Amino acid sequence: APYWEAKAKGMFFNLSLGTKREDMCRAILEGISIEILDNLALFEKNIGKLSKISVAGGMTKSNLFAQIQADAFDMPVVRYQNSEATSLGAAIIAMTTLSEFDSAEKAAVSILEKRPEIFYPVKNKTEVYKKLLDRKRSLFYALKSADIYDIFMESV
Repeated sequence: APYWEAKAKGMFFNLSLGTKREDMCRAILEGISIEILDNLALFEKNIGKLSKISVAGGMTKSNLFAQIQADAFDMPVVRYQNSEATSLGAAIIAMTTLSEFDSAEKAAVSILEKRPEIFYPVKNKTEVYKKLLDRKRSLFYALKSADIYDIFMESV
C-alpha cells in the first residue's frame, strides 16, 4: 500500500561493504515508517491534515521507532502504555453503543491513561525522510516500468 503490486517485495537498496547490521535494522524501521507516511498522504487527502498520530502495539514500545515515525510523519507521535489498541477500540465502541458515553471521544478519554509519551519531530530529520519517500516512489515506479516484479517472479 498505497500502490497495488502483489508481486512487489521488500528490498534493501544502496548497500555497501560498510553497511552494518544496525544500519539494516534501522533501515527496516525507516522503511516501515516511510510506507506508513505514503499512506498518511491518502488519509490527509480524504479527511484533511492530521495533527498527531497515536500508536500502539508491540513495535511501538521502541523509543527509536516512535522517534523515527515522528520525524518521518512530521507530527507528534503519541504512545500510550496500554498496547492493546484493538481491545480498547472495542471497549470504546461498546461503551458508546450502550450509551455509557454520548461519544466515542468521551469514552476514549475515560479509559486512556492521562500521560502518554509524546515524540516530537526533529525538523532536519523530517526533510531527510521526505527525500527518502520521493526516492522510494521513484524506485518503485522504475522497477515496475522495467517489469522487474514480473521478471523476478518468473525466475523463482
